[in-house]
Amino acid sequence: MRFRKTALVIVSSFVLALGVSACEKKAEEQTTATEVTESADNATQPDGVFFTYNGTNIAMGAKWDDVKSGLGSEAKPSEKIEPCDGGDYIQIIHYYQGMEVTTLRDETVIGISLSNDSDGDVAVMGKAKKGDKTEDVKAALGDPVSEDEYSLNYEYGNYNLMIYIENGVVTGSMCMAAPE
Repeated sequence: MRFRKTALVIVSSFVLALGVSACEKKAEEQTTATEVTESADNATQPDGVFFTYNGTNIAMGAKWDDVKSGLGSEAKPSEKIEPCDGGDYIQIIHYYQGMEVTTLRDETVIGISLSNDSDGDVAVMGKAKKGDKTEDVKAALGDPVSEDEYSLNYEYGNYNLMIYIENGVVTGSMCMAAPE
């Protein structure tokens, strides 16, 4: 009987420790999402990452209400992605012809992705466009932090910018908040 009580105490302590650890992890992830939002707000400065689409500049960290009206009609309804842990950092993906814009709680732009069917007039940082040669992108944006035959990778503050390359020519790009 005494062994059973001791085992029960040990198992209960272990379960409690796992629960506390899971709660700490959840709180840490929520803090990370908040930090992304806060650092995204700082990226609206002129040297922040931005894309130009349909004549509208979309800065990483921009307020969604400030840019959405200039983008035109959405190609399909937006998609809501809720976190699996019940946190409040809900992401909304807005779909446009050749572009997806990801927002945090439909408030702040945290991701932009241009596909290879985007308009050739869409520019990254006002300089790199679909159809540009790899050398031209490097001349415009500088040396990437890493590269391979399929992409050029840049880091700007809390954001990762990837320029997709095929046969030495830009086919698309993506920018997302960097993981913490």
